[in-house]
Amino acid sequence: MGAAKGHLPADLHDELDIFASHVRAVLTEQPAVNGLLREIAAVPTADGIDALDNLLSGEQRETELLAQQYRRYLLIFAAALVALLPSTPIPAHRVSSSQCASRISWRTLCA
Repeated sequence: MGAAKGHLPADLHDELDIFASHVRAVLTEQPAVNGLLREIAAVPTADGIDALDNLLSGEQRETELLAQQYRRYLLIFAAALVALLPSTPIPAHRVSSSQCASRISWRTLCA
């Protein structure tokens, strides 16, 4: 590398020294990084993820069954209300237009 420096301009010598020190640092630390990556890869995460997925799937199935049961109850309740609707008496209370006008004026005065 020293021979290559002789052919370069003087201002690039410092930058080349910095680059060379970075390359040495990377090469020195590479075995430690590789060891850490091997340890991380050896951790049994797949079993934990599968167990968590199974648990969440079971919870989702139970929640869906409960929601389906509530929908049935709501449908039965709605049908019962519709069945009771014809038996509900509707008041046949008719008011004449003069009574309506007097009620409106009474409300207006009282308000």
